[in-house]
Amino acid sequence: MVNLSYNFFEKYKNFDIVPYQQVVDSYIETQTYIDNIKENQGGDNYKPINSDKEKVDKNGFWFGYPPAYYDFDPVGNGVVKVKGDVVSMDMQGLNKRWDSFLYLELPKELFLTYQKGVHSNPDIALFKQFMEESISKNLTDEEIVILSEIYDNLYPEQLSLKNFFREYNSPAWRLDLNINQFISIKNQGLIYPICFNSTYGILSRGTHRAIMLAACGSDIPVFIQYPALNGDNLDFEWKIKLAERYGDNDMYFIPDFKEKKLRFYKNNEKISSFNSRS
Repeated sequence: MVNLSYNFFEKYKNFDIVPYQQVVDSYIETQTYIDNIKENQGGDNYKPINSDKEKVDKNGFWFGYPPAYYDFDPVGNGVVKVKGDVVSMDMQGLNKRWDSFLYLELPKELFLTYQKGVHSNPDIALFKQFMEESISKNLTDEEIVILSEIYDNLYPEQLSLKNFFREYNSPAWRLDLNINQFISIKNQGLIYPICFNSTYGILSRGTHRAIMLAACGSDIPVFIQYPALNGDNLDFEWKIKLAERYGDNDMYFIPDFKEKKLRFYKNNEKISSFNSRS
């Protein structure tokens, strides 16, 4: 089961191979709906880019195409930035090496068991504990904020985090994690599935949404570039590597299209197989 905020992606089923433009249209339709009810807090780019055709700045902020984003803070004491994944995503190789996406619903057990960190925080054990406590006790939004303050006092260690614009300190247990984003996902689900402009690896991004959605009991919807043209059957075993925050940087999975199963491996040993839950 996948918990999505809106119905723009409900038509997709596990293991669907979906043409590029159809997937992009679903993201843009969602973005357009949000743009009608919220004010854009970000940049002026509302579409994907393609460095095969467009000039990009590899060292610039979002390749020089800052995306539109919207604030979904549920409690009014911070900012929860939401943007469509495909906006400002470099679609290099489109119609040359790939022209469609594979849609998968990754099992929540993968994240609850094997995800160790998020993008800029290698250890989220205490944050996972915090989310479990918030959900098991059925805390209100305000009570979750209070619990986070209790954790700040219990675990006062501070670490420094540097992003594109600045460097700041944060309690280590929630470094690079947004309490309000967790509340938002818990209350209304995920707005956009996580999309990857890659055919060989996933979850180097989207780590925050993945673990928060999994903690709330939902499988994780993702799109990954399908490594063939015209949706043709693959003539090789497709190994999709998981990013470094999973296991000991030694995990991958193989999609079985015939059985509609995902075979997961750690250190080249099979650890689990999950049937399609669609």
